[in-house]
Amino acid sequence: MKKIKWGAAIAAICLLSACTPPEPMDFSLGEVPIAHNKIPCRLQSIAVTVETAAFYGNGKYGTRPPALSEFRDPLKSALEDGFDRSALFNYGAPSYCAFEAKILGIKQAEIGITFPADLYVSFTLNSLNTGNKLVSATVTGHGETPLTYNWIGIVRMRHSLILSGQDAARVMIEAVEEYASAPSSNQP
Repeated sequence: MKKIKWGAAIAAICLLSACTPPEPMDFSLGEVPIAHNKIPCRLQSIAVTVETAAFYGNGKYGTRPPALSEFRDPLKSALEDGFDRSALFNYGAPSYCAFEAKILGIKQAEIGITFPADLYVSFTLNSLNTGNKLVSATVTGHGETPLTYNWIGIVRMRHSLILSGQDAARVMIEAVEEYASAPSSNQP
């Protein structure tokens, strides 16, 4: 009799969690502090791409994202919003720059409770007037679903990916702000 009750309880939990719609892939950053130093150029464009399939031979950066636009578009939106709210660029300046990011891969635990996820992204900030690279780096965004998050399974896994995307966007904005505060960054 106890086995039937436990079986019914497990079946009910599985049925109820299977009807949970997946969380939308949204990397919005929330609070972004206003930058103390500005980069003396206008941000002309932000481009986010995904590395080609041939790049993933060594497994250093995990696997290629399954759906390109599922990661590319939310990351681009988060960067646009984060740069706008941080007021990091001087839009009255005569020079222009472009920000380019490339998603290198994702590593995520397939089994677990917190589903730790790492999103690897390389980026460059280029001066469009001189053609010089102002900032270039590879960053890792880390996300881990907290134990207090009330969903199970694939919803928790997806939430870790969202947190890693938010962290990657935040780290890129902080790296550009560090460049702005360096004394050698007077002219792009």
